[in-house]
Amino acid sequence: APPGVAASAVSVHIGPSGRYAYTVRGTAPGSLQPYAIDALTGALTAMTEIAVGNAPRAAAIHPSARFISIPCNADVTVETYAIDVATGELTLADIVATSAAPTHLTVTASGSHVLAFSAASGTLDTFAVDALSGALTLGVPTSPGVPADFAKHTLTLPYNDAEALAECFRAHGERIAGVIVEPIAGNMNCIPPLP
Repeated sequence: APPGVAASAVSVHIGPSGRYAYTVRGTAPGSLQPYAIDALTGALTAMTEIAVGNAPRAAAIHPSARFISIPCNADVTVETYAIDVATGELTLADIVATSAAPTHLTVTASGSHVLAFSAASGTLDTFAVDALSGALTLGVPTSPGVPADFAKHTLTLPYNDAEALAECFRAHGERIAGVIVEPIAGNMNCIPPLP
């Protein structure tokens, strides 16, 4: 068994690349332990363990292998961590409150949403995933007059950020029907668009 995980590990997860595994310790506070997986032998090498919220129950890895989300039952939150695809190391990306103590998570096949389920209450919260940062939101439109059905199919990117646009097309190109550009953003003073 990998060192130090037997007594309190509640789940193990392997990312889509097969290069890294992550164990979740369901203690208070909990922890997330990444391991590098040797491609030839399957041997695990422990990496830097990080502290997470209280009583995590499981985890869900984004199909892009760039994010892992954890339901922290006692904190009534979901924590999302960015995964460095080159090293497997983790950094905190976001913490969001849920409507009830989450016990299970799943990420949609497209990676556009994380669903958090509470076994105690039977509630299911659906969060939109920001493809660039991993941040989770309830996907509620913030502008009056924007129908919720339109908002849930819209990807929002930082203004004047060509790399963010390129990354969005790499991640979601097959689902993008068009790009709407605000030529001169009226709500942030006068910032002309880049050519």
